[in-house]
Amino acid sequence: YVAVLLQPLGTLGLGSAYLVWLSINIAITVWAAIRLSALFASSLSQRLVICLAFLVCVPLQLSLWQGQLGILPAFGILQALLALRSKHEWRAGWWLCLGVLKPQLILFPLLVFALWRCWRTLLAFSAAVAGMLAISISALGLWFENYLRFLAEYNRRGAELSLYPSAMQNWRGLVSSLLGTDSGPAFLSALLVLSLASIFAAAY
Repeated sequence: YVAVLLQPLGTLGLGSAYLVWLSINIAITVWAAIRLSALFASSLSQRLVICLAFLVCVPLQLSLWQGQLGILPAFGILQALLALRSKHEWRAGWWLCLGVLKPQLILFPLLVFALWRCWRTLLAFSAAVAGMLAISISALGLWFENYLRFLAEYNRRGAELSLYPSAMQNWRGLVSSLLGTDSGPAFLSALLVLSLASIFAAAY
């Protein structure tokens, strides 16, 4: 489904495609910053401070300039939360679909929505994802097996295919930086427990 979504960019040259993708991500980022500032502040000066704090975040800047896919899932999660605040549970589920661009980013938000018992949101999300999968299968065929083989090859070959855990702005990067490896099962388990505990605390 990511290939189908990004297919129009494939008709452009690499430089042009990057500029278009960067422009889309910057526009989404600015819009998200404005929505967040309006949510948590009333005066113009407070909104400007929140926007600046949002935009100077290093992981966000890396995501923008490296053309990563994390901007759209983050925007989808934000819009889903705003839709839920407005009592639009179905719309929240549709916004969450942007998270499937990076499934590892959407799993915990889905857990929060389950803890909140937002069943309509989860149903809307499931129905929309099923539709996305159907479209991708009709366009590309049964791609699951090939994709799993690609993931196995990508992870096995490491830095040769640009997989650098120590540069990641997440739990894996933290573990890699502290331990010199990202394969510490005990520490990873502790971080997982901490993440789940944070989710339960936020949900309740």
